Amino acid sequence: MRPILPFVPLILLLLVQNVAGGHQTGKRSETIVGRLARVRWTANIYKDKAKESLVLSEVTAGTYLAITGESDGWYGVLMANGSTGRIAKGNINLLDYEVTRAKGSQRPPSTASTRSSLESQRAKRDMLKRLAESQAALEAALARVKREDSLRKSLAVTDPVYTPRYGRSKIYIGTGSGHWIDHVSSGGKIVELEDGSVWEISPLDRIDTSLWLPVSDITVTDGDDPGYPYLLINKDDGETANAKLLSHR
Repeated sequence: MRPILPFVPLILLLLVQNVAGGHQTGKRSETIVGRLARVRWTANIYKDKAKESLVLSEVTAGTYLAITGESDGWYGVLMANGSTGRIAKGNINLLDYEVTRAKGSQRPPSTASTRSSLESQRAKRDMLKRLAESQAALEAALARVKREDSLRKSLAVTDPVYTPRYGRSKIYIGTGSGHWIDHVSSGGKIVELEDGSVWEISPLDRIDTSLWLPVSDITVTDGDDPGYPYLLINKDDGETANAKLLSHR
């Protein structure tokens, strides 16, 4: 048995009397404290008649217990500190013996280790409860973020600014070859061509355009990125960049 409220020391102090034959050991002056029973398999002893209540102890198969009564499918179990625990009827077998105590003997007092074990278990239960509440709050926040992200994406799809070919906010009529770079700024974010057109480069391509040099030959074509609907092709470097038109002189 792995006790939370220790029981074994109680049995060692008690006397056992055969119910059927009347045979007894020890002194004649005894007080009956319960009926002897044996645990059928590993089971829990609870504080109340419910499996949701506090677990006082876990008992293994073959453990002997002192049963104090029966109610609603539960047996009362005498604990070492004099309290009564509860165990389901199906977990034990009653034996034809009574558990007795010599008259005048005192119940073993509750020990400091017992109180410490109970306080530790309550602390663990409270911690698990707080963790469960924190987990639930985190999951709710994550679900809210996902909903907001999904809403933003749905709005972006229906926004005509991001339509690749027919819904552009600015139309460039100079598509084709024959262009060259006049200036690159903002770490590759902005590229200006010789005709005065100013382009914002997609974040994914700025690492390349930051190294583009002035007078490099550029071809402008339609692209497939809804947010950056044009494609700048650097013929000197053999690189491409998705871009959107910001302004054009």
